[in-house]
Amino acid sequence: MREHTIAHLSLFAMAWLVALLTSACTGAALPDDGVVGGPETAGNPRCVEVVTQVDLDEVTTLDVTAADTLRELEGEFVIALDWRDTSDLYATHSRAGTQTSLTLRVAHDKEPVTFIESTGGRCPGPGIGAPCTVCESRFVLGLDLELSTEDQSLVAVVFNGKLVSRGKGGRLSTQRTLAKLQGSFLDDITLRAGRAATALSLEAGFGSPMPGSKRFDPNGWNGFVALTLEGKAGSPVMVAHGYWPAL
Repeated sequence: MREHTIAHLSLFAMAWLVALLTSACTGAALPDDGVVGGPETAGNPRCVEVVTQVDLDEVTTLDVTAADTLRELEGEFVIALDWRDTSDLYATHSRAGTQTSLTLRVAHDKEPVTFIESTGGRCPGPGIGAPCTVCESRFVLGLDLELSTEDQSLVAVVFNGKLVSRGKGGRLSTQRTLAKLQGSFLDDITLRAGRAATALSLEAGFGSPMPGSKRFDPNGWNGFVALTLEGKAGSPVMVAHGYWPAL
């Protein structure tokens, strides 16, 4: 009788069973001292994530320390940068299509290092068809990044961001205001009527390719800087991209 009942489960019941088995992969509810990371650090919501602050030389379950990770990330890097063509729909950029040299200086901002230990990953049994739950522990490292270009478009422009690293490399996304922006970058850009600049955006990663990049260094810094504009429908638009490494 039991076998007969299981063989004739309704589609609704089967969906409920898949959901139940999948939720079992998440483990228990978060403990009092555990939180799920925010937008900069979010992992798989089905994982149990415990957030702590660690010393730079403290060994974690990643088998590396934050100091080990920073040793690769920090320093001064000289990289060729391409100023990409900008759609005339939003703005024109006088340096579009040119190449310059970027000096990138990266340093830890001395803020406490966050370690997110993520557990609970597993795959459901055979025949279930649900995806595996992958839980990845990671550091969150505060970095100061200073950008200067040889063409003087950017002069000692400083960003601060939170880099997420699984022990080697990592990536970040951040913005800064346009106040006290040194260099000719803003003067090189002419906005179309009705467009307003809101921020300077930076996406960067060590050993990580960037969206829209045409070249990527698996052993170095990759990234782009761009001017962010207000979008007509509320969605921001980025223009005047400077990508590195250049082609």
